[in-house]
Amino acid sequence: IGSHDLFITEACEYVESFLTLRPTVALINNIDNDHLDYYKNMDNIVAAFRRFIGLLPENGVFIGCTDDSRVKRLFDDFRGNKISYGMKDADYTPANLVYDGNGCPSFDLMFRGENLGRITLHIPGSHTVIDSMAAAAVSLYLGAEMHTVSSGLEAFRNTQRRFEFYGERDGIKIYHDYAHNPAEAAAALDAASRIPHRNIYCVFQCNSYTRAKTLFTDHVTCFNNATAVLVPDIYPGREKDDGTVHARDMVADKRRRIDRNRSRCRFRNRDNVQNVFFADPFFIVHHFPLDERNHRISAAKRKRADFEKYQQQFPDALFFLMHNKLPSPNTNSSLCIII
Repeated sequence: IGSHDLFITEACEYVESFLTLRPTVALINNIDNDHLDYYKNMDNIVAAFRRFIGLLPENGVFIGCTDDSRVKRLFDDFRGNKISYGMKDADYTPANLVYDGNGCPSFDLMFRGENLGRITLHIPGSHTVIDSMAAAAVSLYLGAEMHTVSSGLEAFRNTQRRFEFYGERDGIKIYHDYAHNPAEAAAALDAASRIPHRNIYCVFQCNSYTRAKTLFTDHVTCFNNATAVLVPDIYPGREKDDGTVHARDMVADKRRRIDRNRSRCRFRNRDNVQNVFFADPFFIVHHFPLDERNHRISAAKRKRADFEKYQQQFPDALFFLMHNKLPSPNTNSSLCIII
């Protein structure tokens, strides 16, 4: 997106494709342990980001979130023009931060101690504070007025598959988020936790075998804001199943700390998460496509043959196979997030 003299793109680090770009403004929000099928380890990921900011011209600028330790290391080492943002100890920081009843933040944008003005957002989650400061930092650097920045951010209503509200049925609100690594899953569930609710049920389908093996099978804490987590079979994406990882392995780390005498895999009190399930093909939760205006959600006990028939009938729909029904809500304040 952009105009005759401005081009904005989301630079993807997969297979180092972002190194084909020639940025004049490079913004790095965070550096996560991802795409390990290509990078193999975190050191290689950081090295790629270091090469990326090395593409900046002499009059370019590096804008980085110094809350992230890896970004801060790159920021401290960078000798060119640079601007930082973060929750504290940065050029741009928030002050007087509050959240409304829907979990949406508002705050005063500070620049090196000066109050530039109030920013009010209509998207929930603490990560949106960071994201909005990043957008403001770039816009103000390029010469935008603060009132234009604040009004633009206030008018923003999120994108598809980023904590997207699908609908509500029987008091359960359904959200969808394309969170595919632990940091993103934690951010989505943080947003969910800030919306008034009684329970948060998370259906998480990992979208590659590599991510399942490297990110979701050891010391997983990103689902701690959920009441229960249901894990369907891994979606292969661009990979093939070599048989070395299964969705069951994704809950094995948690199950090592679970009282095995309980029938529903309940976590001990030291964890916030109460339940985790592997999604055996017993119950089907069928989410109709986006073009269904009423966003219907239905659950039914079916045989595998019936499930395959449903897949053929609704090829563009999202299917989640579950071991048990979601617990029945007894109030209209339950919240279900589908990631």
